[in-house]
Amino acid sequence: EHFPSRHFPHPSHFPLPIMSEGGISVLFRIQSAAPAGYSCHLVGGPSALGTWDLERAVPLAADPAAPVAAADIPIPPTYTSKPVQIIGPVESFEYKYVMIKADDPDTKIWTPSRGNLVFDVSHRNVKKSDGTTGLYEVDDTMRNVVFRCKASTTPGQSIGILGSVPELGAWDKARAYRLQFSSTFHEWTAKIPLRASTGAFEFKYVTLAGSEITTFEDRQNRSIASLDDLLPWFDPETGVAHVDLSALWGNRNVLRLLIFHPLPEPYTLCAIGGGEALGNWWNPANMVLGNPRRLLTSATGRCWELEMVAPEQADVGGADAMQYRYLRLDQNAGKAVWEREPNRRGPLPGRGLTDAA
Repeated sequence: EHFPSRHFPHPSHFPLPIMSEGGISVLFRIQSAAPAGYSCHLVGGPSALGTWDLERAVPLAADPAAPVAAADIPIPPTYTSKPVQIIGPVESFEYKYVMIKADDPDTKIWTPSRGNLVFDVSHRNVKKSDGTTGLYEVDDTMRNVVFRCKASTTPGQSIGILGSVPELGAWDKARAYRLQFSSTFHEWTAKIPLRASTGAFEFKYVTLAGSEITTFEDRQNRSIASLDDLLPWFDPETGVAHVDLSALWGNRNVLRLLIFHPLPEPYTLCAIGGGEALGNWWNPANMVLGNPRRLLTSATGRCWELEMVAPEQADVGGADAMQYRYLRLDQNAGKAVWEREPNRRGPLPGRGLTDAA
């Protein structure tokens, strides 16, 4: 069987339906570090947002009252819209920010770079500022990032994180962020809101005795190029978007395989390939259905996921890439169907794999 590609048409071709009655007013807010000479706009499904027509996109203006620095580190400008009148039955819709170069309108920077944002009156980033007028405020300036690290500790010791952005302490050892231990998953975790406009940043995990750092990871700094490059998952109860960053203490990386492939019961999906984590082409690894995610089609769905220790080159017989395939398993019959050749290829650490994988 051939599984569908993860490359789809531009997400704006898949607007969500609008569901409930009554019009509303919405004020949008975002931070953007776009270069000089760009202007910020908003476009989306409702006619008030241009129905995805950039020529009718809503302009945003820089907010002069927004802070411009934190811990002596510059903060990108905050842009806000005037209240947008969404007419007709409205409960949820999709939208996106776009920075357009003034002297070259064909040059654009989309936020997010993949997928669309979703307005929903039940989401926590949507606040009703005035119960009389029905004005809603949408704060897209922050994004929840879940840092997760598997590490061994001794009694009295904990794991923390320190990084280059203000929210991670700006490399000030006195401001390391302490993670909490999850006995369910046997890992240290922290959910830290970062500015959605955060560009490239670096960080390391540390051991703490109280609030004092005792050890840094013995490795190069972990690096993320942009939060926009990471596919978010959505809290099924609140609809709030999160980004997961999983890690192992030290030099080994965590690799997560994701594929959207709906299956009826009793079928499940497995992965098999080179290296111990994928069964050395003999024992397939079971995948699980994860939390709802924004797919590349901009629809929401649950992907089959497998998280594992990323193999090193020596683990795959010296090959320059990890090779693998997916299997569809009938649990009742105990039979599996392999996807067709050729094998999929995944990069190895130091050969294209980043900490964001």
